[in-house]
Amino acid sequence: MKNLQDTPVLAAEIQRQMRMSCQRLHRFQELSQDFEKITPELIEQTIADLAVALEELEVTVETLQQQHSMLIDTQDALVKEQQRYQQLFTLAPDGYLVTDPNRIVQEANLNGGVLLGSDPQYLIGKPFRVFVAPSHRQLYRQQIQQIQAEDSDTSIHEWEIALIRAADPDREFPAAITASIARDSQGNPVSIHWSIRDISDRKAAEAVRLRLEKEQELSQCKSRLIRTVAHELRSPLNVFGMSIELLEIRGYSQTLPPELQLIWQKMERSYEMMLALIDNTLTLSSIELGKTRVESQKLDLTVICQDLAQKYQLYADRDQTLAFELVGTFQEAWLDRELLERILGNLLSNAIKYSRKGGQIQFTASARRDRVVFQIQDCGIGIPASDLEHLFEPFYRAQNTTQVHGNGLGLSIVQEAVSLLKGEIHCTSTENVGTTFTVELPWHPDRPISTSAIN
Repeated sequence: MKNLQDTPVLAAEIQRQMRMSCQRLHRFQELSQDFEKITPELIEQTIADLAVALEELEVTVETLQQQHSMLIDTQDALVKEQQRYQQLFTLAPDGYLVTDPNRIVQEANLNGGVLLGSDPQYLIGKPFRVFVAPSHRQLYRQQIQQIQAEDSDTSIHEWEIALIRAADPDREFPAAITASIARDSQGNPVSIHWSIRDISDRKAAEAVRLRLEKEQELSQCKSRLIRTVAHELRSPLNVFGMSIELLEIRGYSQTLPPELQLIWQKMERSYEMMLALIDNTLTLSSIELGKTRVESQKLDLTVICQDLAQKYQLYADRDQTLAFELVGTFQEAWLDRELLERILGNLLSNAIKYSRKGGQIQFTASARRDRVVFQIQDCGIGIPASDLEHLFEPFYRAQNTTQVHGNGLGLSIVQEAVSLLKGEIHCTSTENVGTTFTVELPWHPDRPISTSAIN
């Protein structure tokens, strides 16, 4: 079957064959007027010529039928492709418009109508500029001038602009515009193709990101300021502490009358509280500024936990009991000892501080497959449910702790330290019953805790 590109050649061949057939018929007519010149040989030759011409015509007719069939198939394929293009154009996720060179809308898909707040048919015949927010029309005109200055029909222009919807012209929305000009063979603009995408979500996400970056920067500035102030306060406080210690060594405090003994005890207590506040402030600011490095080392958790239990039993009141229990078979752990002791020390100190007299604090360390779980349970005043969500915020204290001294930094430090060790901390509490803190740490922080193990 010949290619469709051969159609002009076939047409010329048919015309040639038709002329030759007409010439043969005309010659036969001339001869038929003079019967004397007609011979059997001439008749036979003429019939043979006509048979050849007829055969060639039949071949040509068959070829034309094949060409006609191919044209029908091609036309059907073009119709299907046009329908497919129209479907893609109509159902495209972005808004698509086709305008004439004067930016008058000629076509619009469904999402184009949705973005501009109208039925696509309503957009046809409208200038595109009526959907540009007044505050951005100057930018729109500048972009159009740049597009028209381009001679290439392959250049694509992209920019962001504020648009308005026909149904709500007072409300702007940010959009990303892509525009390109289609030209004819002489280079004259025929149409402009527009792609429109609503970028409100992207802009909102960018605003959130910028706000978070600004908040993070402010937080770091605050941490640096607090760290500087804490360092400045520590020097005179150390002098104050050394003075108290020197007076105690010389026995001065023992010679004070009873009324001054009470003042001396309050002075010592205030010094300890101020020192703890400065230490906790420096620790928290160091973590927030990223200056705390995790220095993992091989630890025997059994020994460390037993030492901590004995140490904090000495801090407890005489009628308070700190019970320690090991559950499971412990393996070697690779953790930062200082961070681990700060976590458990803060929790044990709080448990002792907030537990009632005669109460028991339960300290349990449980070995699991790929993590170790520490649980510290007290029988104290508990934490109100409304305070639980703010529990780990710096300087936050529950509303029922006004009669107990503290600075609200301990649990913030605990949470940050647990995070540095890639662990988790949970708290459950009932007012006037007690509080339980659970800390889960991987044996090796570089290995993630499996979900199945946690479950």
